Amino acid sequence: MLLGLLLALGPACGNGAAPPAPAQPSAEATQAMARARALFAEEKPFEAAAELERAAELAPDWAEAHLSLGKLLLSHSDVRFATATVDRARLERAIEHLERACTLAPRDPEAAYWAGRALAKADRGAEASTRLGRALELDPEHGAARKELGFLLAAEGDTQGAIAELTRARALLPADDELLLRLGLALEGEERLEEARDAYLAARAANPAHPGPSSALAVLYGRLGDPAAAEGMRAEFERLRAFGKRLTAALAHQEEHSRDPAACMALAELYLELEAEAQAARWAERALLLDAQHAPALALLRRLGRPVPGEERP
Repeated sequence: MLLGLLLALGPACGNGAAPPAPAQPSAEATQAMARARALFAEEKPFEAAAELERAAELAPDWAEAHLSLGKLLLSHSDVRFATATVDRARLERAIEHLERACTLAPRDPEAAYWAGRALAKADRGAEASTRLGRALELDPEHGAARKELGFLLAAEGDTQGAIAELTRARALLPADDELLLRLGLALEGEERLEEARDAYLAARAANPAHPGPSSALAVLYGRLGDPAAAEGMRAEFERLRAFGKRLTAALAHQEEHSRDPAACMALAELYLELEAEAQAARWAERALLLDAQHAPALALLRRLGRPVPGEERP
Protein backbone atom coordinates (compact mmCIF):
# COMPACT_ATOMS: atom_id res chain seq x y z
CA MET A 1 0.00 0.00 0.00
CA LEU A 2 2.82 2.39 0.83
CA LEU A 3 4.13 2.81 -2.69
CA GLY A 4 7.26 4.89 -2.76
CA LEU A 5 7.93 4.47 0.96
CA LEU A 6 11.70 4.55 0.58
CA LEU A 7 11.49 7.79 -1.37
CA ALA A 8 9.12 9.25 1.22
CA LEU A 9 11.62 8.48 3.96
CA GLY A 10 14.23 10.54 2.14
CA PRO A 11 17.60 9.67 0.64
CA ALA A 12 19.87 7.38 2.61
CA CYS A 13 23.27 8.70 3.63
CA GLY A 14 26.17 6.44 2.82
CA ASN A 15 27.95 7.06 6.13
CA GLY A 16 24.80 6.43 8.18
CA ALA A 17 24.46 10.08 9.20
CA ALA A 18 21.16 11.92 9.05
CA PRO A 19 20.59 14.07 5.96
CA PRO A 20 21.43 17.74 6.45
CA ALA A 21 18.68 19.99 7.76
CA PRO A 22 17.12 22.27 5.13
CA ALA A 23 18.27 25.88 5.09
CA GLN A 24 16.11 28.37 6.98
CA PRO A 25 13.81 30.46 4.76
CA SER A 26 14.91 34.00 4.01
CA ALA A 27 13.46 37.01 5.77
CA GLU A 28 11.58 37.89 2.57
CA ALA A 29 9.99 34.44 2.48
CA THR A 30 8.93 34.52 6.13
CA GLN A 31 7.48 38.00 5.62
CA ALA A 32 5.44 36.72 2.66
CA MET A 33 4.17 33.86 4.85
CA ALA A 34 3.16 36.34 7.58
CA ARG A 35 1.30 38.47 5.05
CA ALA A 36 -0.47 35.37 3.74
CA ARG A 37 -1.67 34.43 7.21
CA ALA A 38 -2.94 37.94 7.84
CA LEU A 39 -4.78 38.01 4.52
CA PHE A 40 -6.35 34.61 5.14
CA ALA A 41 -7.57 35.77 8.56
CA GLU A 42 -9.13 38.76 6.77
CA GLU A 43 -11.07 36.41 4.45
CA LYS A 44 -8.89 37.22 1.43
CA PRO A 45 -7.88 33.72 0.30
CA PHE A 46 -6.71 34.53 -3.22
CA GLU A 47 -4.52 37.39 -2.07
CA ALA A 48 -3.17 35.03 0.60
CA ALA A 49 -2.44 32.46 -2.12
CA ALA A 50 -0.40 35.03 -4.07
CA GLU A 51 1.75 35.67 -0.99
CA LEU A 52 2.20 31.94 -0.44
CA GLU A 53 3.27 31.56 -4.06
CA ARG A 54 5.88 34.23 -3.39
CA ALA A 55 7.04 32.48 -0.21
CA ALA A 56 7.41 29.17 -2.08
CA GLU A 57 9.35 30.84 -4.89
CA LEU A 58 11.68 32.63 -2.46
CA ALA A 59 12.20 29.46 -0.38
CA PRO A 60 11.66 26.47 -2.70
CA ASP A 61 12.85 24.03 0.00
CA TRP A 62 10.48 25.35 2.68
CA ALA A 63 7.96 22.57 3.31
CA GLU A 64 5.58 24.79 5.30
CA ALA A 65 5.16 27.20 2.38
CA HIS A 66 4.32 24.40 -0.05
CA LEU A 67 1.96 22.73 2.43
CA SER A 68 0.11 25.96 3.21
CA LEU A 69 -0.22 26.86 -0.46
CA GLY A 70 -1.37 23.38 -1.42
CA LYS A 71 -4.04 23.34 1.30
CA LEU A 72 -5.35 26.74 0.26
CA LEU A 73 -5.48 25.82 -3.42
CA LEU A 74 -7.23 22.55 -2.62
CA SER A 75 -9.85 24.24 -0.44
CA HIS A 76 -10.71 26.61 -3.32
CA SER A 77 -10.62 24.09 -6.17
CA ASP A 78 -14.41 23.75 -6.38
CA VAL A 79 -16.57 25.82 -8.72
CA ARG A 80 -19.33 26.77 -6.33
CA PHE A 81 -23.00 27.68 -6.71
CA ALA A 82 -23.05 26.90 -10.41
CA THR A 83 -21.94 23.36 -11.12
CA ALA A 84 -20.17 20.56 -9.32
CA THR A 85 -17.17 21.13 -11.57
CA VAL A 86 -13.69 21.08 -10.07
CA ASP A 87 -11.10 23.60 -11.21
CA ARG A 88 -8.67 20.98 -12.46
CA ALA A 89 -5.81 23.38 -13.03
CA ARG A 90 -6.02 24.66 -9.46
CA LEU A 91 -6.35 21.12 -8.12
CA GLU A 92 -3.24 20.00 -10.02
CA ARG A 93 -1.31 22.97 -8.66
CA ALA A 94 -2.44 21.98 -5.17
CA ILE A 95 -1.19 18.43 -5.73
CA GLU A 96 2.14 19.70 -7.04
CA HIS A 97 2.78 21.76 -3.91
CA LEU A 98 1.50 19.11 -1.51
CA GLU A 99 3.68 16.45 -3.11
CA ARG A 100 6.61 18.84 -2.80
CA ALA A 101 5.82 19.25 0.89
CA CYS A 102 5.83 15.46 1.29
CA THR A 103 9.26 15.27 -0.30
CA LEU A 104 10.64 18.06 1.88
CA ALA A 105 9.01 16.84 5.10
CA PRO A 106 8.74 13.05 4.79
CA ARG A 107 8.00 12.63 8.52
CA ASP A 108 5.09 15.09 8.57
CA PRO A 109 1.71 13.29 8.69
CA GLU A 110 -0.13 16.52 7.78
CA ALA A 111 1.71 16.79 4.47
CA ALA A 112 0.90 13.16 3.66
CA TYR A 113 -2.75 13.58 4.66
CA TRP A 114 -3.34 16.69 2.57
CA ALA A 115 -1.59 15.18 -0.43
CA GLY A 116 -3.77 12.09 -0.07
CA ARG A 117 -6.91 14.16 0.16
CA ALA A 118 -6.00 16.13 -2.97
CA LEU A 119 -5.12 12.99 -4.90
CA ALA A 120 -8.43 11.39 -3.91
CA LYS A 121 -10.28 14.46 -5.20
CA ALA A 122 -8.39 14.09 -8.50
CA ASP A 123 -9.58 10.44 -8.74
CA ARG A 124 -6.03 9.15 -8.33
CA GLY A 125 -7.07 6.49 -5.86
CA ALA A 126 -3.94 4.35 -5.67
CA GLU A 127 -1.71 7.36 -5.05
CA ALA A 128 -4.19 8.76 -2.52
CA SER A 129 -4.23 5.47 -0.65
CA THR A 130 -0.44 5.50 -0.50
CA ARG A 131 -0.30 9.00 0.96
CA LEU A 132 -3.09 8.40 3.47
CA GLY A 133 -1.45 5.16 4.54
CA ARG A 134 1.78 7.06 5.07
CA ALA A 135 -0.02 9.66 7.22
CA LEU A 136 -1.44 6.89 9.40
CA GLU A 137 1.91 5.15 9.65
CA LEU A 138 3.35 8.40 10.99
CA ASP A 139 0.33 9.17 13.21
CA PRO A 140 -2.14 6.31 13.83
CA GLU A 141 -4.41 8.76 15.70
CA HIS A 142 -4.86 11.03 12.67
CA GLY A 143 -8.65 10.99 12.52
CA ALA A 144 -8.97 13.02 9.32
CA ALA A 145 -6.65 10.62 7.46
CA ARG A 146 -8.66 7.61 8.67
CA LYS A 147 -11.87 9.32 7.60
CA GLU A 148 -10.51 10.11 4.13
CA LEU A 149 -9.18 6.57 3.72
CA GLY A 150 -12.58 5.20 4.74
CA PHE A 151 -14.30 7.37 2.13
CA LEU A 152 -11.81 6.20 -0.49
CA LEU A 153 -12.35 2.52 0.36
CA ALA A 154 -16.12 2.99 0.21
CA ALA A 155 -15.85 4.62 -3.23
CA GLU A 156 -13.74 1.67 -4.41
CA GLY A 157 -16.37 -0.83 -3.19
CA ASP A 158 -14.41 -2.17 -0.20
CA THR A 159 -17.28 -1.86 2.25
CA GLN A 160 -15.70 -3.96 5.00
CA GLY A 161 -12.48 -1.96 4.83
CA ALA A 162 -14.46 1.29 4.82
CA ILE A 163 -16.42 0.27 7.92
CA ALA A 164 -13.21 -0.62 9.74
CA GLU A 165 -11.53 2.69 8.94
CA LEU A 166 -14.62 4.83 9.54
CA THR A 167 -15.26 3.11 12.87
CA ARG A 168 -11.71 3.93 13.97
CA ALA A 169 -12.14 7.48 12.68
CA ARG A 170 -15.41 7.87 14.59
CA ALA A 171 -13.59 7.29 17.88
CA LEU A 172 -11.28 10.19 16.97
CA LEU A 173 -13.90 12.47 15.36
CA PRO A 174 -17.15 11.68 17.22
CA ALA A 175 -19.01 14.81 16.04
CA ASP A 176 -18.19 14.61 12.31
CA ASP A 177 -21.59 14.34 10.63
CA GLU A 178 -20.28 13.41 7.17
CA LEU A 179 -18.21 10.60 8.66
CA LEU A 180 -21.22 9.30 10.61
CA LEU A 181 -23.45 9.43 7.53
CA ARG A 182 -20.94 7.53 5.39
CA LEU A 183 -20.46 4.97 8.16
CA GLY A 184 -24.23 4.51 8.36
CA LEU A 185 -24.47 3.96 4.60
CA ALA A 186 -21.69 1.38 4.71
CA LEU A 187 -23.27 -0.44 7.66
CA GLU A 188 -26.66 -0.46 5.95
CA GLY A 189 -25.04 -1.90 2.84
CA GLU A 190 -23.84 -4.79 5.01
CA GLU A 191 -27.37 -5.24 6.47
CA ARG A 192 -26.24 -4.07 9.91
CA LEU A 193 -29.42 -2.04 10.17
CA GLU A 194 -29.53 -1.16 13.87
CA GLU A 195 -25.92 0.01 13.79
CA ALA A 196 -26.68 2.06 10.67
CA ARG A 197 -29.69 3.66 12.41
CA ASP A 198 -27.54 4.67 15.36
CA ALA A 199 -24.91 6.20 13.07
CA TYR A 200 -27.57 8.19 11.16
CA LEU A 201 -29.08 9.45 14.41
CA ALA A 202 -25.65 10.52 15.63
CA ALA A 203 -25.12 12.37 12.33
CA ARG A 204 -28.43 14.22 12.79
CA ALA A 205 -27.42 15.21 16.32
CA ALA A 206 -24.01 16.42 15.13
CA ASN A 207 -25.49 18.61 12.38
CA PRO A 208 -29.25 19.22 12.57
CA ALA A 209 -29.14 21.15 9.27
CA HIS A 210 -27.87 18.20 7.20
CA PRO A 211 -30.78 16.58 5.30
CA GLY A 212 -28.82 13.45 4.37
CA PRO A 213 -29.30 11.54 7.65
CA SER A 214 -33.07 12.24 7.64
CA SER A 215 -33.34 10.96 4.07
CA ALA A 216 -31.41 7.81 4.97
CA LEU A 217 -33.49 7.25 8.10
CA ALA A 218 -36.75 7.61 6.15
CA VAL A 219 -35.73 4.58 4.09
CA LEU A 220 -34.12 2.65 6.94
CA TYR A 221 -37.08 2.93 9.31
CA GLY A 222 -39.22 1.45 6.55
CA ARG A 223 -36.83 -1.48 6.33
CA LEU A 224 -36.97 -1.83 10.13
CA GLY A 225 -40.78 -2.03 10.06
CA ASP A 226 -41.53 1.34 11.65
CA PRO A 227 -43.72 3.26 9.15
CA ALA A 228 -44.56 6.06 11.60
CA ALA A 229 -40.88 6.85 12.17
CA ALA A 230 -40.26 6.60 8.44
CA GLU A 231 -43.01 9.13 7.70
CA GLY A 232 -41.67 11.46 10.39
CA MET A 233 -38.21 11.38 8.81
CA ARG A 234 -39.66 12.03 5.35
CA ALA A 235 -41.36 15.15 6.71
CA GLU A 236 -38.13 16.20 8.39
CA PHE A 237 -36.21 15.69 5.17
CA GLU A 238 -38.64 17.93 3.26
CA ARG A 239 -38.30 20.61 5.94
CA LEU A 240 -34.50 20.44 5.78
CA ARG A 241 -34.51 20.44 1.99
CA ALA A 242 -36.43 23.72 1.99
CA PHE A 243 -34.08 25.06 4.63
CA GLY A 244 -31.14 23.94 2.48
CA LYS A 245 -32.27 26.20 -0.37
CA ARG A 246 -32.24 29.18 1.97
CA LEU A 247 -28.88 28.11 3.35
CA THR A 248 -27.38 27.79 -0.14
CA ALA A 249 -28.56 31.29 -0.99
CA ALA A 250 -27.12 32.67 2.26
CA LEU A 251 -23.79 30.93 1.64
CA ALA A 252 -23.65 32.35 -1.89
CA HIS A 253 -24.37 35.82 -0.51
CA GLN A 254 -21.64 35.43 2.12
CA GLU A 255 -19.14 34.32 -0.50
CA GLU A 256 -19.95 37.39 -2.60
CA HIS A 257 -19.74 39.65 0.47
CA SER A 258 -16.99 37.90 2.39
CA ARG A 259 -15.92 41.13 4.13
CA ASP A 260 -19.40 41.84 5.53
CA PRO A 261 -19.97 40.52 9.08
CA ALA A 262 -23.72 40.85 8.54
CA ALA A 263 -23.52 38.14 5.88
CA CYS A 264 -21.93 35.83 8.45
CA MET A 265 -24.62 36.69 10.99
CA ALA A 266 -27.37 35.89 8.48
CA LEU A 267 -25.95 32.36 8.39
CA ALA A 268 -25.70 32.25 12.18
CA GLU A 269 -29.37 33.17 12.52
CA LEU A 270 -30.35 30.52 9.99
CA TYR A 271 -28.59 27.83 11.98
CA LEU A 272 -30.30 29.01 15.15
CA GLU A 273 -33.65 28.17 13.53
CA LEU A 274 -32.59 24.54 13.72
CA GLU A 275 -31.06 24.94 17.19
CA ALA A 276 -27.69 24.16 15.62
CA GLU A 277 -25.80 26.24 18.17
CA ALA A 278 -22.30 25.07 17.30
CA GLN A 279 -22.67 26.09 13.65
CA ALA A 280 -24.30 29.39 14.63
CA ALA A 281 -21.45 30.19 17.01
CA ARG A 282 -18.84 29.49 14.33
CA TRP A 283 -20.42 32.04 11.99
CA ALA A 284 -20.64 34.59 14.79
CA GLU A 285 -16.95 34.04 15.48
CA ARG A 286 -16.19 34.61 11.79
CA ALA A 287 -18.15 37.87 11.94
CA LEU A 288 -15.93 38.98 14.83
CA LEU A 289 -12.82 38.27 12.80
CA LEU A 290 -14.11 40.89 10.38
CA ASP A 291 -15.32 43.33 13.04
CA ALA A 292 -14.20 42.69 16.61
CA GLN A 293 -16.95 44.99 17.93
CA HIS A 294 -19.83 43.63 15.81
CA ALA A 295 -22.70 43.91 18.29
CA PRO A 296 -25.00 41.16 16.92
CA ALA A 297 -22.15 38.62 16.95
CA LEU A 298 -21.11 39.56 20.48
CA ALA A 299 -24.70 39.32 21.66
CA LEU A 300 -25.21 35.93 20.07
CA LEU A 301 -22.08 34.42 21.59
CA ARG A 302 -23.04 35.74 25.01
CA ARG A 303 -26.56 34.36 24.62
CA LEU A 304 -25.16 30.96 23.72
CA GLY A 305 -22.73 31.05 26.63
CA ARG A 306 -19.74 30.89 24.27
CA PRO A 307 -16.38 32.56 24.89
CA VAL A 308 -16.18 36.12 23.58
CA PRO A 309 -12.74 37.27 22.39
CA GLY A 310 -11.24 39.73 24.86
CA GLU A 311 -13.68 38.91 27.66
CA GLU A 312 -12.87 36.83 30.70
CA ARG A 313 -15.41 34.20 31.63
CA PRO A 314 -16.72 34.30 35.23
